[in-house]
Amino acid sequence: MKLSLTSSNVNWSPELLNSSVTYHDCYTNMYLGSMSDLRNIGGCPQYVLELMNPTNQVIPVHAMLSRHYTDYEDMLGSDHTKIVISLQVYQTDGVKYLVKEKDAIRPVREEAIFTNIPYDLCRILLPPGHTTYTVAVMAYKEQLRNRKPFDFSLQVRYPSIVTGSMKPITEFPQYHFSSRAAGVWKADNVGKPSLKTFKMNPRYLLHLNRQTFINARLEMINNGDIAVGCIDGSTKILSRLIVILIHSSPSLETKFDMKSQHMGVVSVAASKTEDILATNTVDGYICLRNSLTGLYL
Repeated sequence: MKLSLTSSNVNWSPELLNSSVTYHDCYTNMYLGSMSDLRNIGGCPQYVLELMNPTNQVIPVHAMLSRHYTDYEDMLGSDHTKIVISLQVYQTDGVKYLVKEKDAIRPVREEAIFTNIPYDLCRILLPPGHTTYTVAVMAYKEQLRNRKPFDFSLQVRYPSIVTGSMKPITEFPQYHFSSRAAGVWKADNVGKPSLKTFKMNPRYLLHLNRQTFINARLEMINNGDIAVGCIDGSTKILSRLIVILIHSSPSLETKFDMKSQHMGVVSVAASKTEDILATNTVDGYICLRNSLTGLYL
């Protein structure tokens, strides 16, 4: 076989896994912020897989990702195109659209393996009872030739004694609220903390009526150094340049400019019990201030 074939695939007997669910889709996550989708699962196509095992034994289930290709060059890649894929399955406590791996109970695979072969198989050992999984189709985008959209088929096969369903997840069902906003950086509204234009960076006000947790993700099409900050508003809302206070209505009040005797302020921490702020500057100084007046203590 080695002399005659460049590659070979060994298949399982269809009689052993005679039930299946299949979904056809297109991968279009071309955000370039990170090479591996493991660092940005939220941009990947995701599917909820629900399986019911009525026995008291573990049953093997196979999930197969098949990337579509139209000619031999597309199959393994060329100098112009080389698509590298991976299929990851995560056990979850209910339907979840994942942002990061820690959102899941555990990954089925201990380690994600990316391959330029157009097929990737993940074996799931299904425990007794009802189990929910999130299935994510990933790609590795190290070079420009890796950053190509592609069509694929996702199929999960299992014995007929198991009942299952699979459908795409297009929103965040684990959150009560989710929103997406588009913006743009220009010469006059972009800058790091040490620049005057820092305070002109795009800002978005999120008003909360109770204590909760937030997941914020920033995406951009082109490569560049970017950062997103989510500032605690349980007592006071703090930015690197301005301290603001949120009232019951979504209005902002400028309290004071956080100018420093040293180089620019890069981080802020607030006491939950006292009117005290701690600020850290670029050159390493830590200063304590009154959070009502901004004066040094």
